[in-house]
Amino acid sequence: MILMVIATLTAVITPSMRDYLDDARQIKAKEDVEAIGTAVKRLLRDTGTGCLTDAPPACTLAARVDLLVSSGLDPTATGAAYTPPSASTVEGNANSNWIGGTDAVASGRQDDMYDQLMTNAAGYTAASFATGSAPRGGIGWRGAYLSGAIGPDPWSRKYQANTMFLLQATDAGAGTTNGLVSGGWINDTLVISAGPDGIIQTLFGSDATSGTMPTGDDVVYVVAGSSR
Repeated sequence: MILMVIATLTAVITPSMRDYLDDARQIKAKEDVEAIGTAVKRLLRDTGTGCLTDAPPACTLAARVDLLVSSGLDPTATGAAYTPPSASTVEGNANSNWIGGTDAVASGRQDDMYDQLMTNAAGYTAASFATGSAPRGGIGWRGAYLSGAIGPDPWSRKYQANTMFLLQATDAGAGTTNGLVSGGWINDTLVISAGPDGIIQTLFGSDATSGTMPTGDDVVYVVAGSSR
């Protein structure tokens, strides 16, 4: 009789526990992508650069960080790679995608979230004042911008942010179309988790007007773009 009661309770409790754990993972991922996105915005505000870079204060095609990643396993990314305007990127990186997808952003254009948001490995400097003029736009790196190490999402895969779309490179081609120096990006800057299925369905070059963001079970926070 006791064994029957235990078996009945187990059958009732197990699905509830599974649902609780699934909900807890979703909540954790949502909190994490928002925290990472907020940290990126604070870094940009403090440094006044407008973009993430590995050679501050330059925001050139060669120095710009196009993809920011955490530790963790590579997810799978579906959909075709995004092809930005040729004059807004550098040769050899004409195609961009999330890590885990075809033609992912070249390794030289990636950076670790920990290096940018926790240790200032990039070397963002403090503002300097010139006599008779205002300070440079930004007061310098004031991190750490997060309270601890930036690990993988609750499903052990990398968080990613397509920081390419924060700002046009200063040496991008002249013009007013998408991605050129006077054109602005129409694409959203996102922090993303692949979600429970481990597959990123949201396109790297998404924007709210395209109807492609977000998709699937991806967990997304919009840092900047037309959908904010």
